[in-house]
Amino acid sequence: MPTASAPSPIYPLYRERWDFSVTMVTVVFAVYVVGLLGALLTLGAASDRLGEPPSVG
Repeated sequence: MPTASAPSPIYPLYRERWDFSVTMVTVVFAVYVVGLLGALLTLGAASDRLGEPPSVG
């Protein structure tokens, strides 16, 4: 999972194909990171609440 938040090699391709500026590529990456962080925090907390019941014994 350490590479999940690493810059994707596809971003330079976006820049070339859709004529994105460097700033726009940075914004795309920033939105990705914020979304990833939100998902991890939300789903991690949900997993703690809805996960396996504690074992007895």
